[in-house]
Amino acid sequence: MAILHDVRDIHHCGKKHDVSKITKHLYASNTYYFKKFYPRLVPLIRVAHQYEIHHHSKRLKGLKELTQSEIKEGLVTYEQALRLMQAEIAVHTIPRIPSLVL
Repeated sequence: MAILHDVRDIHHCGKKHDVSKITKHLYASNTYYFKKFYPRLVPLIRVAHQYEIHHHSKRLKGLKELTQSEIKEGLVTYEQALRLMQAEIAVHTIPRIPSLVL
């Protein structure tokens, strides 16, 4: 998608990143960003993210080089990503002015 920036997997001193955890939180964090800075675009972003998750899930089902358990794990990750994104959309962000307690 043109909306999302290219995500790179960076390794520090041989550490592996938990790609499923990154994927799970990617869509919710992008939604949070757009809610904060571009709230009028959130409905468009939601549709774009839902389409992207659906596309990745469909593509994952067709990969022959993965085992059934790997495919199932990937589908669960995308389902969790969708739920987290929808939960982020449901949270109402109201600007709050900090108050000093004296």
